[in-house]
Amino acid sequence: MTFLEIELLKSTKALQKSEEKLKKLTGHDDDLVRRTPIQRLKCLENTISDLDLARDLCLWEAKFKEDDVTLIHDARRCIDLGQTLSRHQKCDLMVYIFEKEYQPLYNYVRANLLLKMRQSFRKIKFPSKEATAYLLRDTANFSEDETEITACSVWLIRLQQENNNVENHVIENNSDHSAKFIAVTEICRPIVERVSFHFLQESQERLSSTRIDRLPEWLLNYVRENVFEGGPLRFVEKVASISGLEIITFQFIDEIFNLINFILLTRGFFRHEKIAGPGSNPGLLSGAVEQLFSFDAYIRDAVNLEAYPKGLSQHNLVEDEDLWTWFLDCQREWAISTLFETQVSSEKAPNRVSPRAELFSALIYSIQSKAALLEKPSSYIENVAKPLYEEFADAIDGTEKDLLRLMTQSDVLVEQNLEKNIECWIDLINGAHMASIRLNGDKDGYTDKELADMGVALGRRRDQLVDSCSTKIVETVVKEKAKLISYLMRSPYILTLDEKDNEESISDDLLEPSRVL
Repeated sequence: MTFLEIELLKSTKALQKSEEKLKKLTGHDDDLVRRTPIQRLKCLENTISDLDLARDLCLWEAKFKEDDVTLIHDARRCIDLGQTLSRHQKCDLMVYIFEKEYQPLYNYVRANLLLKMRQSFRKIKFPSKEATAYLLRDTANFSEDETEITACSVWLIRLQQENNNVENHVIENNSDHSAKFIAVTEICRPIVERVSFHFLQESQERLSSTRIDRLPEWLLNYVRENVFEGGPLRFVEKVASISGLEIITFQFIDEIFNLINFILLTRGFFRHEKIAGPGSNPGLLSGAVEQLFSFDAYIRDAVNLEAYPKGLSQHNLVEDEDLWTWFLDCQREWAISTLFETQVSSEKAPNRVSPRAELFSALIYSIQSKAALLEKPSSYIENVAKPLYEEFADAIDGTEKDLLRLMTQSDVLVEQNLEKNIECWIDLINGAHMASIRLNGDKDGYTDKELADMGVALGRRRDQLVDSCSTKIVETVVKEKAKLISYLMRSPYILTLDEKDNEESISDDLLEPSRVL
């Protein structure tokens, strides 16, 4: 017999012995002899997996005391059972335990945790300021063994997180781990009811439910003061910190954004005849859009997250094609008209920067702030920032021509006029320099490639202004007006000499120009 045949015979005998022992343990006789060795090994492997899981299930059952019947105890039992199932390979026994033991226990614990949260929220009258203050004290004294709101929220999050793992392992349904946590929905439920009462349930006693022109302002201020600054957001951040899941805060903010969007849509604000009708005041719609951007920026400053939900401006403005087109046209016209409200003055500027350049930099900063809140800001940059830059560049060209023309006038050598002209050049060059820096963006702030390219182009234009100014001063003032052409003609010769040879190599009448050069 060959070596392989001998090894196969040994393995077959060992398999038969294992099967005989297994029959004695289980009492089953499945006529294993008729199967191939591979089939018999597979069957044995499955049986061993069942026995291994059965052993761990017995240990799980003995781990928890029967006399402890608290809700937190049941939550621990459910999570521990889920972890036990997830550690083993999938088998028939696992599916049976999942359906008959795990799912009923999970549904029971989940339902009771939700009920406890709702009853507690109703009892403390959440989201009042007194209730949120109580919740913050509760998070400071958090204990996993208590059934207070914080503990219920944390255990509900853990329970759902483990349930996703178990379902992925047992029934392979690929549960989305980024799906909305039910605890977040329960925290938002009283907030939704309170905000809906003020802004959706129409009543003549509440102007917030009838005044459409003040809807965005009042709604956003109410949410800011009573949800974000009032405490519910801080409570959610504490729960997220205890759970170790930043996505809890993300989902809470997203839920509040959805609430605001729903109220604006239900009240039909952006299509209301008083807001967007033929005889409406355009300032109402423009003001509402600015408030959406301002609220998005406020959230970015108030909450530190790696990623943020879709903003109000993105949802209500960018995704509405008609409103977005109107907004781009208004922004472009407003920016250009604002830029030319301030004209370049020949009077001395205290900061040595032209007023128009300061205004341009402020407008670019405003554009950058809005673009940072959009998912795809390229359309906004192309339709607003680029036309504004082109108008500013044309203004620089016009100012340069005016200053060059003034340089050649007969009274340019009058000391006062010459000083004013040079100061205007300085203002223009410094303004171009400041504007180019603003276009390049901040190191820690918003940067955009297209804006940065504009900044590079404006930087080259600044260098051209320096060359144009210096060249004109030399040509006009030094050569033509000051009659120093003879000195200038000999300047290249002076510059080529070594410093130590200057006094010996040139005539006495050129010693002073040599020292100046």
